[in-house]
Amino acid sequence: MNVLPNCIIIDGIFRRVISLFKCRLQLEAFSGKTAIAVKHDFFEKIFTMTTAAVLAFPVDEKNKKEFQTNTRKHPNKVNRTNAFING
Repeated sequence: MNVLPNCIIIDGIFRRVISLFKCRLQLEAFSGKTAIAVKHDFFEKIFTMTTAAVLAFPVDEKNKKEFQTNTRKHPNKVNRTNAFING
């Protein structure tokens, strides 16, 4: 059994997820030049991401339940992009 191809696939998925978070959270664009300002921006963005996930979770669950009972072709989804950018 060759495990290497599975590791390569998992590594590729992990890199895409990290890239997506960096893009959405704008981790290269900090408001200050000092280490304290960068640290503050980092934790503020993590807090924003966590808050958006907490607020979106009940809505996702509600949408899943409604999709099971409705005859819609596609389920509704929460648009998290605006929550990340505006944070």
